[in-house]
Amino acid sequence: MNNNNLWYCLVGTGDTNTGMLRFIGAVVAFILVFGALFWLLGL
Repeated sequence: MNNNNLWYCLVGTGDTNTGMLRFIGAVVAFILVFGALFWLLGL
C-alpha cells in the first residue's frame, strides 16, 4: 500500500504540514468532545 495515498485518505491533502495540522486538530477536537461528554456524564 502506498503511504502517500493512505495519508491523503486520512487528511484529505497531499501537503504534509497542512495534513499534520488537520490531523492534530481532529485528534484534539475528538479528545475535547469525548472529554466533555464523560465529564458531563460523570456529574
